[in-house]
Amino acid sequence: MFEVSLFEIVAFLRQVSGALVGAAGLHGWLLFNRQHGKLSRLIEPLLIGGALAYLSTWIIGFVGHSLAYAHVGISIHPTINDIARSYMVQLPLVVVLVTLLGTSKRGLVRAPRLYHFLYFVVMSLLISTYAVSDHLDIRQVSYVWHGWHSILTLGTVLVLDYLFFVCRNKRKILAKLTESFDRFTILILSGLAIDMMSTYLILNEALQRNARFFFMQTVVGILLINGILLSGPLTRHAKKYLQKERDIPKPLHTAMGLFGVISFVSWNTITFLDFVPNISLPYIALASIYATVIACGFVIHLRNT
Repeated sequence: MFEVSLFEIVAFLRQVSGALVGAAGLHGWLLFNRQHGKLSRLIEPLLIGGALAYLSTWIIGFVGHSLAYAHVGISIHPTINDIARSYMVQLPLVVVLVTLLGTSKRGLVRAPRLYHFLYFVVMSLLISTYAVSDHLDIRQVSYVWHGWHSILTLGTVLVLDYLFFVCRNKRKILAKLTESFDRFTILILSGLAIDMMSTYLILNEALQRNARFFFMQTVVGILLINGILLSGPLTRHAKKYLQKERDIPKPLHTAMGLFGVISFVSWNTITFLDFVPNISLPYIALASIYATVIACGFVIHLRNT
């Protein structure tokens, strides 16, 4: 019912760190201007830490193998040859990533926007080639979409949560962050749409109507409702206070924290189940674990605010 191998955990951590680096590069590039320069600078530790984590998991995965599973509860197995080809395709990209890391200390000072963009491009190529088929077909397109959307979804959520955390006591920077919230929301929803398209390309081959499948549909539904409420009325109310240079009221701050925790836990849940397939718990058990993790995450959030 619950079997987890080392390489499944490595694959999960590799996807998370890759999504984080790609999103940090993307948003650092988009946010780097006179108005949002401080936000871009705050993202830089995510680039370096995430890139180091990705390289570590890539090296571990290079000596083993991993399987990939589609995010919305529909699974498809890349062949061993698909995975082997992916490492050969990724090897020169990993060399480029190592070069970026080695020159980042100076590069992020002299050409920060360029370096953020390069991290985004390199990680986009890496995360999209976790499996490579022997010819371009629907399966390969699904692999690319399925891998790349994590930058827009999971990665963006991680970057956003990180920025909200480090800016929680900095009213002016937090005001600038809320001004960009619509952009974050659009990217997350676009990523979710890409994930769904990548799923339906393989639907006939991989649909499995089981507890896992229906649980994942529930999580996707929660994400949609959560995103609409967080990016809509909650953010609009927060903007009103920040524009008047007033602190966000505690009830509103708490509500935004709860919705942020739900988003964070939901995307990590989706990605974890994506790379750990041998979990066949009943729907109630999956939902209970999910709710418990959200509750624990919210308690941790309250203690740190």
